[in-house]
Amino acid sequence: MTITSAIRTFPDHVPTELIWDHDIDEFVAGTADPYEAVAQLHEGPDIVWAAGGYRGVGGWLLTRYEDFEAISVDHERFGVNDHFRFVFSDVVGVSWSFLPLGVDPPAHRFYRQILQPHFQPSVVKRMEDGIRRTCRRLIAELRGSKRFDYIRDFARYFPTTIFLNLMDLPEDNLEMFVEWETTMVRGETNAIRSGAMRSIINYLQERIDERRANPGEDLISRILASDVDGKPMSNDEAIGICSLLYAAGLDTVLGSLGWHMYRLACEPELQQFIRDNPSKTMAAVDELCRAYGVVRNRRRVMQDLDYKGIRMKKGDWVNLPTMVVSRDNRKYPNPHAIDLDRNERNMTFGSGIHYCLGIHLARMEMKIVLEEVLAAFPDIRLDPAKPFEYHTVGAWSVASLPIMWG
Repeated sequence: MTITSAIRTFPDHVPTELIWDHDIDEFVAGTADPYEAVAQLHEGPDIVWAAGGYRGVGGWLLTRYEDFEAISVDHERFGVNDHFRFVFSDVVGVSWSFLPLGVDPPAHRFYRQILQPHFQPSVVKRMEDGIRRTCRRLIAELRGSKRFDYIRDFARYFPTTIFLNLMDLPEDNLEMFVEWETTMVRGETNAIRSGAMRSIINYLQERIDERRANPGEDLISRILASDVDGKPMSNDEAIGICSLLYAAGLDTVLGSLGWHMYRLACEPELQQFIRDNPSKTMAAVDELCRAYGVVRNRRRVMQDLDYKGIRMKKGDWVNLPTMVVSRDNRKYPNPHAIDLDRNERNMTFGSGIHYCLGIHLARMEMKIVLEEVLAAFPDIRLDPAKPFEYHTVGAWSVASLPIMWG
């Protein structure tokens, strides 16, 4: 890794030797494997100041697992407040935030308590048969094809359908949601991307208005009926919660599904081992999640402080990229290998009070996909006639994964 001298203007308190005059997206662009490329950061300082840490805004960037974990749980000195509000106000001109992910204690506890009962293991377990039926139905539509695009023809539909069912929304909206999701992430301009995001927000707002007028037993109605610290839930709070469920349920799961299948298509021995050892399927999910972190979390420095000899100023952004710490060679021996016997914890689902609320649902979805896809399609491999494509805007995702089987 190259640490450059300052080319742009950087804060006075940032030492020149810690300046990394890149952003992650630009640094890995065009590389064959962005995860191995970004792991070059481990050759330099444990913490650097990245010129384009997040959406072009500079900030501290963590490269090591131990710092990711320490700062994730230290919400008094490193807060989440303003992160998601910054994103949404900048892109679509709203003032609310993802909830509960976008707020610190004590407010965080009120929102998490509202959602927690709907995502505990026993509740998620009751969803399993429906999720599996959805997976099998989508697979059945592909069984007659020896070649197909795993992302375009399967993966982008699967988590979207699960989200629609979770929120009791009609599956007739599936194509519309998929188009919005694709445009929001991969639209050619900021205006196009923000237009798709606005369409999603408007749709969710309409559903919230409908459920307020005619409440039922669905998740949106139950959210709306909840109190927040003894007060009725406001509209901003409701849209913040529903938008988080949308973003977390679609973008991150889709990103993970793509990278997991890409790796299996590249390693037929690993693929066959999972088929032959079904008891190892969840271990495979967890290890693939470890190796392929897809999100970048962020914190705000809440007070002037010294962290491991680095002077950080109040208001500095601190970037926590799971795709970097997932390949930390200090934490994970041979980090680029998939080892189903690893026991080390990973940071893909976060840590501390902001630990992923939907982890049980996400892991079940990924497990079912591995089981059903590997059972339906023997000897999956990349299609050499068509390119594999990925993007690193938002969650790191596979944009196109042409595969062949049999």
